[in-house]
Amino acid sequence: MVGISKWVGSLAAGSELLVLASIAGCGSPEDARADNGAHGFAPAGTATVALAPVTVNAAVADAPTRLISPVDVADDTLCEAGETPFFSCEIGAKRVSVCGGPAGTAYRYGTPGKVELSSRSLTFANRGYSGGGESQITAKNDDYTYTVYDSTVRTSFSNDGNAPQFSSGLVVARSGRVVSSKMCKDESSVKADAEQALPAGNFVEH
Repeated sequence: MVGISKWVGSLAAGSELLVLASIAGCGSPEDARADNGAHGFAPAGTATVALAPVTVNAAVADAPTRLISPVDVADDTLCEAGETPFFSCEIGAKRVSVCGGPAGTAYRYGTPGKVELSSRSLTFANRGYSGGGESQITAKNDDYTYTVYDSTVRTSFSNDGNAPQFSSGLVVARSGRVVSSKMCKDESSVKADAEQALPAGNFVEH
């Protein structure tokens, strides 16, 4: 068994804080060794005294405690800390995200913790439809382009409304020819901030 006694005295905020901690052990050597291994205390029969002045600032002493996570990013994007998701959706077992931040805007494809493809060569394009429209962000990597989009299409002209149909997905093209087109599992949209952050590009037919 290890006995611990601590005494803390403080004169005032901004004064010196005196911390006196004494650690004394008692009991059998076996108990002392067991406690020492588990908690890092000094062996039985020894005493350690620490005396140290500490300056306390009043503003710091009165400030509330705040715990900050080293990575403050939503679980459903591939964005890094400090970045804003412009678009993100699940494609099969993978995820595609477009993220804007201090270093610029990045396209990423893969899974959390394992980005398989990334690009910072991005453009923005949109087109209006009757009762809808489509916004696109296209990333370029060599002769491949990767276009994420969200689209709203009018499907009815009745008095009951235009019955809009929403869709979003990823279109992959090589040398201008579409080689893959996949829909997002969840409804996703291209954020308006993307148009301000990216240069204008060509609209991708698909």
